[in-house]
Amino acid sequence: MAPLLSWYEFGSYAEELDAATIKWGRSGVTSYSYVYEISSYYAPPLPGPVSVVVRDGKLASASLVVGGQSVEISGMPAVPGTIELLFEFITSLFEEYPYQIDVEYDSDLGYPRKIAVNYSESTDDNATYVLKSFAIIQEGAGQN
Repeated sequence: MAPLLSWYEFGSYAEELDAATIKWGRSGVTSYSYVYEISSYYAPPLPGPVSVVVRDGKLASASLVVGGQSVEISGMPAVPGTIELLFEFITSLFEEYPYQIDVEYDSDLGYPRKIAVNYSESTDDNATYVLKSFAIIQEGAGQN
């Protein structure tokens, strides 16, 4: 991550975001699942990973996994929801002009795999958001 991002660097990050968004849109994936984890110095951490399921482009469920137990948390602010909402989240981060930012996108589908942001030179105001275990849900799979 490079500190004190210039307008040129923001332009480069915006181009990467645009390319990833287009790649995601062209993938045609609308039903998928993933696991979401947040580590942050400025906000209380979630007590476990969040398992997210999206069907037909809409959040179907989000469950906090704690000690092997799942607790439904759909609709809570910490739930990222769809990949499209994550792209909007990244855009909002750019608008805040952070001190450092690094976003890793999946090379095949374009979804964000990792978002690391530091809002200032201080080490106590950074956050990392990681998407793991991304899986496409085939139509009809697991539906009752």
